[in-house]
Amino acid sequence: KIKKGFVLIKLKADYIVTLNEKYEIIKDGEILFEKKILKIGRKLKDDTPCIYLGKNSVIMPALINTHTHLEFSSNNTHLEYGDFMVWLNSVLEHREELFHNCKSECYKSAIEEMKKSGVCAFGQISSTGNDLKYLKHSPLKVVYFNEIIGSNPAAVDMIFQDFLLRLKESEEVTNEKFKVGVSIHSPYSVHPILAQKVIDIAKEKKLPIQTHFMESKAERKWLTKGEGEFKLFFEKLTEKDFTPSSSDNNISAIWITIVIQGGTKVAVKGPKDSLLIGSFNFEYFAVTLSTCFQYKKALSCGKFLEYGKI
Repeated sequence: KIKKGFVLIKLKADYIVTLNEKYEIIKDGEILFEKKILKIGRKLKDDTPCIYLGKNSVIMPALINTHTHLEFSSNNTHLEYGDFMVWLNSVLEHREELFHNCKSECYKSAIEEMKKSGVCAFGQISSTGNDLKYLKHSPLKVVYFNEIIGSNPAAVDMIFQDFLLRLKESEEVTNEKFKVGVSIHSPYSVHPILAQKVIDIAKEKKLPIQTHFMESKAERKWLTKGEGEFKLFFEKLTEKDFTPSSSDNNISAIWITIVIQGGTKVAVKGPKDSLLIGSFNFEYFAVTLSTCFQYKKALSCGKFLEYGKI
């Protein structure tokens, strides 16, 4: 049945999970939709032919995977798990190889896996822009977050120009199913000048921002006290003593200030410990906190997020 250029479809299932305010489950329910859902209920009064999905069938809203790194989809045994810092070092060691090995079929396979899991839309964190040609025609909806990473003051201008080029290329293919955002990798890996520049762009263009924040106890210790495993990590990386000045010892508070003052939508990926940082309470800010049970379990990042505390 055609209505306003769209096909009217009515489906019937043994159960419809509504996820409305009351979390109702409708037994022997029906759903009528075209481009958008028009009606949900039982024995809908509409002459559109009904398609029954079979015994024990369930209809529920599709899922959204807000934070993906599909550029790493070629990983099988390259990365090490069990500890955040061990994992991070393995990422740095194999990053370029994994990026190089993920081509068209690699992305198609990753997207197909999400589809089978009930995902209809995802947020892709893009480090290089090499994934754009594979994702701009994705069958799923995409918010494509151009990521910036780099803390070397001498390379700030070069990194920023590369970011601008990738952002421009992604904006040129924006459509109804493909939207653009920005990602500031993390407070320990992005120079404050770069972070501010990117946030200014996001504010001007009204783009959503994603960032990693407080993903491990090691990161929290580094950002609040300037010590611990991340200190050793940076000393190994730079081959010199790496001690933040006293004014930098609460980088976490500075980071929140920079991001929040951007005045745009912010998605923060981190664990339970990121709810209260210094004197900043997330209750007052427009922040979406995203956490991953599988990730936290694989990297031993502590207890799962306690939603009641939010």
